[in-house]
Amino acid sequence: MVSSRRNSDGKALRFRIVSLALLLVIYSGFVQGNQLRNRLQAAMTAYNSTATQTNEARCPVIMGDFVLPFLTTLMSNMDAFKTIELPPFLKTRYPQSPGNLQVRQYLKQTFQSLDWNVEEDISIQTTPFGPVQFVNVIATQQPSASTRIVLACHYDSKLFPLGYIGAMDSAVPCAILVNIARQLNVLLRFLESDITLQMVFFDGEEALWVPSPTDSLYGSRNLATVWQNSADTNVPTNNKLGTIGTFILLDLIGHPSTSFQRYFPETDYLYTQLMNLETCLRRTSLLNTRSDGLLPLFQDSRRLTDISDDHVPFKEKGVPIMHLITFPFPPTWHTMLDVEATMDYQVIDDISRILRVFLTNLIVLGAIQNPLG
Repeated sequence: MVSSRRNSDGKALRFRIVSLALLLVIYSGFVQGNQLRNRLQAAMTAYNSTATQTNEARCPVIMGDFVLPFLTTLMSNMDAFKTIELPPFLKTRYPQSPGNLQVRQYLKQTFQSLDWNVEEDISIQTTPFGPVQFVNVIATQQPSASTRIVLACHYDSKLFPLGYIGAMDSAVPCAILVNIARQLNVLLRFLESDITLQMVFFDGEEALWVPSPTDSLYGSRNLATVWQNSADTNVPTNNKLGTIGTFILLDLIGHPSTSFQRYFPETDYLYTQLMNLETCLRRTSLLNTRSDGLLPLFQDSRRLTDISDDHVPFKEKGVPIMHLITFPFPPTWHTMLDVEATMDYQVIDDISRILRVFLTNLIVLGAIQNPLG
């Protein structure tokens, strides 16, 4: 029985790999005879040899190394990022402001145009300035899936200082999510997997006056509670928190000093995949060269104390978290210098490339599981 199930799972995985290979070849315009056959064979060869390869500086992708140029260099479009995906966020967007509403409308229209399911989580909460409405935007690629990979950011900006933009905190992370959705949408719709991407754009992460447990994380505190008390219609025995495979929060991204650390042991195996992917992609010249000579984006170090951010309400309720936040905080943090002029587009491009490969790999595998149990 176990052997039969493994064979069935193996066939399904092989089918997804071949499907991805075929789609990527068509996607890039290379559909001629020998090229197609050779690329499909390369995919299967990479898959069959996975068990015998070492982990040292190799590309930890189940669908074959040939896919990497498609998901990195070919899909890299920073012109679109600069002119389409990022500009809607580069404005003051504190809760209930005109800019906040404009960003929310942009998110809804963008994901609806991609045929994702879009919802709003609306709450009115007590703040130092009285009742304020907070609106989270939730976009789900395949609502019928039983497991979700949640990618999250906060789209609000600080109320003070007046005119604060918050390019890296957190316009860029939100634009990266939009970029990932637009670039991977065709592939995600084609692949048959019971795992889906869900993107959550939180309102009210920033304190309106003085940061405290009650004056910050307004949107995430509300949504975590709502999901805890809501059954998942796809898995009736679970609430909506229980069907999150992993919750990946992006914050403070885009400064030349951007780099990440490990935080939570339960997602170490996923962080290691990101770290290995960066090593592999740099070795194969599929990432930009860091002119500043800084350490890798994904550092092999652990921060022992948590950072208050939108993941906290979910972490407290048992959701597995991976927190991708620059630490030490960039020098522009919460200053009027957190603007486009102080960003590094090559760093942003590299993070986007790594995440596209990482997420596609998880979807193709059709499982999010810790190999160590």
